[in-house]
Amino acid sequence: MRHPRIAIIGDTQLRHGELTDAGAIATELATGWAVDVGFRSVAANAPSWEELDSLFGTVGITTWLSVRESNDQTPDSTVEAAVRMGDMLNIDELFSHDLVIVASRDAALRRFLSDLPVHTFPGVRILSLVHFREGVIADEKLDDLTRFDVIIGGEPDFARIAPQASGGQCESTIEAMKPVIEGTNVRAVVSWGKHGAFR
Repeated sequence: MRHPRIAIIGDTQLRHGELTDAGAIATELATGWAVDVGFRSVAANAPSWEELDSLFGTVGITTWLSVRESNDQTPDSTVEAAVRMGDMLNIDELFSHDLVIVASRDAALRRFLSDLPVHTFPGVRILSLVHFREGVIADEKLDDLTRFDVIIGGEPDFARIAPQASGGQCESTIEAMKPVIEGTNVRAVVSWGKHGAFR
């Protein structure tokens, strides 16, 4: 039986021996679920590429990592990767998966990726995070967010993204999102509260 195939595109850093954001999601899925996981990003430097490729390889994650060629001199001691609009992407490979998880902070790239499957890969599902280790994504627009199939974030994130939805008689911000997402691509909204409980 074929395992579900999940591609994760986004940003990660190695902090105190643990990967953050997209890297943490990838390793959690690869070690805890019967799925095939691929990770796509651009390493900040050659040492980052080597370290990340090795870390992902030990848990069976397929990587499509390249090295960023820029004048930004990220110290070799920093292990990180990020993907942004303008980076080379193999769209066919990325969207040949059953699920694509977008965990990039680049708003332009997120907008591009959210619109693409509708025109080229209608069977793929695309999930987006709206909150990362460093906080929420700057310049996130509700119109862009509602192009994803699933959106995940904290209760306060949805109040910030759709403030008009948080007013009224609803028990939670996520409940107030219902009228906002009706008629959009969104199939599910998942939030967590301050104690980690999911809705």
